[in-house]
Amino acid sequence: MTAAATRFVRLFAEGRDSVAVLSYGNTVQRPLPMTDHFLLEGPERISKLTCHDTTNTGEALEIAREELMSHRDPEAIEAVILFTDGQSNVLGANWPVKARGCTGGVGACTEPATVCQEGQSGQVPALLIPMSGRPVFEPIDTVEADERKWYSKQSGKSCFGAGALPNFAYMPEQDLHGVAFTGSHPLDRIAEGPYAGRIRLDSQKNLENAVSNQIENVTRQLRSAPNPALLYIVGFTPPAGAPGFPARDYLYQLTNDARGSTYNPKEPAGLTVVTDAPEGFYPSLQRIRENILEHATVR
Repeated sequence: MTAAATRFVRLFAEGRDSVAVLSYGNTVQRPLPMTDHFLLEGPERISKLTCHDTTNTGEALEIAREELMSHRDPEAIEAVILFTDGQSNVLGANWPVKARGCTGGVGACTEPATVCQEGQSGQVPALLIPMSGRPVFEPIDTVEADERKWYSKQSGKSCFGAGALPNFAYMPEQDLHGVAFTGSHPLDRIAEGPYAGRIRLDSQKNLENAVSNQIENVTRQLRSAPNPALLYIVGFTPPAGAPGFPARDYLYQLTNDARGSTYNPKEPAGLTVVTDAPEGFYPSLQRIRENILEHATVR
């Protein structure tokens, strides 16, 4: 992937085009902020990328959107190219803390953290990492405490199983960047009590739907910006039988690929390319480059 990305970067014209490199796992980093001088730094920064176990797709797209907004050029063709090998399984937010030890009432205190699903066989179904390094909850089991990682080892339980996150009150309405967790995928809410009307935390389906809504909301923001962005996805399918890869039509929906069931001809049409072998990365990027050039020719 890094070799293919390096070759792809070198296809752009330094001084005319601009390139940024983002990496994402549990959080999102910017190895190379947007620049029009990228031929030396770009390959170097790409070569240092390493693999992570989690997939924070929503925030990665949000940071990409911020990069484009901070370098707005109405004459440019803006494009975001996302590499992924699985379902997004991370939510970053200011999580409301229960009132115990918190002044100002229910939900008055929050803790910025990323909440993740990990493991498909019940080995490690939940992971929470406080961004501040200051825990405000009581984990059931603590491992790797020096790295500020707490795991819930309830085999077979949902990510938000009973007691997994005992000091968090409910799911907030939006993530750390203000993107809503609500959308076309329904979220169950608490029926009664001090948190009535709030989004339930004890539902794995809520986590999955909130992630899907977050990603769909930010892709719509990318396509509806003053200078709409094209979104491309290079998907790398895991080995046969491995769980967790998004449905093809869902990826088509995110990129507004003309092959998708929800294709909207009034919005910028991107492209999804899926490969099951590393050798397919560069051909995938070549297809994306051709698509970008087609848009450039039309304009």
